[in-house]
Amino acid sequence: MKGPDCPGAVTSQGHNLLRKKARCSGFTGPGDLVGLTPRLGPPGRQWGPTFTMALKLVSPATDAGDDTVCVAPPINAVDQRGEPRPEGAHCDIGAFELQPPRR
Repeated sequence: MKGPDCPGAVTSQGHNLLRKKARCSGFTGPGDLVGLTPRLGPPGRQWGPTFTMALKLVSPATDAGDDTVCVAPPINAVDQRGEPRPEGAHCDIGAFELQPPRR
């Protein structure tokens, strides 16, 4: 991916993961992670009804989300696929909650 993750200023409410901050500002909220590679898989169904980008096992987004946000409406303790969250110590950043391997 080339270029910045966003052009311009934002007001962060926290727990964002930003790879490149060139031409971006405002990511100073609690839990914001700046300058890190998200380590995502390619878009796909990921055992759900909609396309998502799965977190890889070594993603800095794992367990870095805001637990109070991910259990409250409209998220209601499920990820975009309907999988429960949090799975692990804390919620993951983003629409995908990393789950134990399926057998």
